[in-house]
Amino acid sequence: MWGKESNPYLQCLHAFWALGSALSPLIAAPFLASGNQYPNFITIPFTIGGLILFASSVTAFYFELFTPYKTRNRSLEAKVEIPEILVNNESNEKGVEIRKKLRFYNLACILLGSLLLCFYCGSEYNIFSYLPTFLIELPLKISKQTTAMMSATFGAMFTLFRFISILVATKVQTSTMLYISLADLILAYLLLLFAHESVVAIWISIVFIGIGCSSVFASIYAFIEQRINITNVIASIFMMSCAIISIVWPIIIGNHVDRNPMIFVNGKIYPGLTPLKWRHWIKFCQTYFAY
Repeated sequence: MWGKESNPYLQCLHAFWALGSALSPLIAAPFLASGNQYPNFITIPFTIGGLILFASSVTAFYFELFTPYKTRNRSLEAKVEIPEILVNNESNEKGVEIRKKLRFYNLACILLGSLLLCFYCGSEYNIFSYLPTFLIELPLKISKQTTAMMSATFGAMFTLFRFISILVATKVQTSTMLYISLADLILAYLLLLFAHESVVAIWISIVFIGIGCSSVFASIYAFIEQRINITNVIASIFMMSCAIISIVWPIIIGNHVDRNPMIFVNGKIYPGLTPLKWRHWIKFCQTYFAY
């Protein structure tokens, strides 16, 4: 919809997703508390969530019905500067060759984007799911109260910097944001790997993990959108790759985190190095595409 200017809008969308993730436990907590002299009605927070979803759905339906968005023609050559006559003229041998290279470039971006989203979404899912378990199982014997505070700190940094990313995305290139975030995550995990016997180091790592995760998903999506047109089919492939790792990763980490808590960190560092190869693959594809 927004083409090369999509990053700020995607950052805004995911910022409000993070805000909802942070607020939902606070809304539900009073209704789950024990020892309260007042009756608890767990249906209340679910009703609030349902009403919000209903209101947003009705709003989207209204705009789609009365002011529908006109989808632009999407094609392989839309993001690549090439002479139009070479692409459209099927009898031209050079045009046919360029079209083949465009398909290769498109497929390469889809494959690399799927791998990138796959590993990152698996990492983010495990942070939300297994961070408390990892902290409790460490030899430091961190209390449950401190564990809760650390998890809350991660959520706070994650939410706060997602809103900050909206402003940053209007001034900084998407690729720059992405590489800074990935470098931040790798350094934070390395600190957690080599200094996990220090509570202070763990606090610092968690803060920087929350900051690093804040803009990655939206930046990846915008980064790919700047290079190819993400159609409904391509977006479905990306979402499927995210879903696959979200199924496989918990089986691997969930079965071992209580006996070997460091698998929580090791399972993120090695896959986390692969996205940094993206630039080299893009250069390779662009070199192949040169004519």
